[in-house]
Amino acid sequence: MKLFATRGVERRKCPLCGGSIEISYLYQYSHDYKLTKSGRISKRYTTHDCGSMEVAVAMCECGANWNADEFEVTNDGRFVDYKYREAGE
Repeated sequence: MKLFATRGVERRKCPLCGGSIEISYLYQYSHDYKLTKSGRISKRYTTHDCGSMEVAVAMCECGANWNADEFEVTNDGRFVDYKYREAGE
């Protein structure tokens, strides 16, 4: 494990159970409905990709989780943990 300015620890697996960490990047989509000739909203819709919300969360099956400000992914794809600096914390 590599220390990042004594703030974060580079992780390859969950510090609590040793399981794998899954990172989810959140995106925003909309369902666009049209009004019918009768003036009601159609039951059919089109999905529109509104783009990234520029936020991510991470989790493990054991229940460990990280909010956006509790971890980062470096430019070379490494997971840096700011929440669990020592296992079991």
